[in-house]
Amino acid sequence: MQTPKNSPTQSVEAARYYNAGVQHLRSDDPEEKKAAVGCFCLAIELDPSFDEAWFNRAIGLQSLGHHEDAVSDLQALVMRGSPMAAQLTQLFAILPDVYTQLGDRSFNAGDPSLAIEYYTAAIIYGPQFAEPYEARARTYRSLGQDRLAKDDEDNIAKIRSSSSQ
Repeated sequence: MQTPKNSPTQSVEAARYYNAGVQHLRSDDPEEKKAAVGCFCLAIELDPSFDEAWFNRAIGLQSLGHHEDAVSDLQALVMRGSPMAAQLTQLFAILPDVYTQLGDRSFNAGDPSLAIEYYTAAIIYGPQFAEPYEARARTYRSLGQDRLAKDDEDNIAKIRSSSSQ
């Protein structure tokens, strides 16, 4: 068997796993998303230079809430000098606002634990922004977790001091 024309990989098996992963990724079912990530992992194992597999694995990881792993895949693409890194960076650039808004909704709906998860995701994708730190600090304070709130407030001070220079 040969790889399809214009395939981004020369590995037939990597292409097969990649195509299966794309099919799984289209589903809204979390189990299908997990299967997609597994397929992309196998494709990457077979062809570590398969940028499209790295890109789509990052998307799958993000959709499953594995934010740090998704950012690690983005960093791998950046380190490889992949043009796909710019595309993924653009996609991830909107996430701090999205996750901060979801955190605000969760906080206002009386679910501070979920709000903290969303604010943390916003921070992972946009550590340079003060707003999610502020929101998470407020949430920690409402739960009596003053030490964690203070940590976030320290990060806010660092962000503001570096942006004023």
